[in-house]
Amino acid sequence: MLIDQAPNSFQQDMEEEEPRNFQAAWNHTDPEKRAKWREAINKEFQDMNSRKVWKVIDRKDMPKDRRCVKCKWVLKIKRMVSTEQD
Repeated sequence: MLIDQAPNSFQQDMEEEEPRNFQAAWNHTDPEKRAKWREAINKEFQDMNSRKVWKVIDRKDMPKDRRCVKCKWVLKIKRMVSTEQD
């Protein structure tokens, strides 16, 4: 299939807007999309935990000369474009 002959559902996926932040993804208005975002977020969180990406500590236990590292979720829709021809 050539890209210019892509089905409508593919074109709609390409036009789908990505959430601007964690709250927008977690509380998506579409129940199906909300479930997919939550599944992806939980999977990523579990993966980071298993790789010990961070260590949770109380702020009061933090050395005075150090600061906490803040984080931000970047939520993107993976789009796979096939250039194969039928």
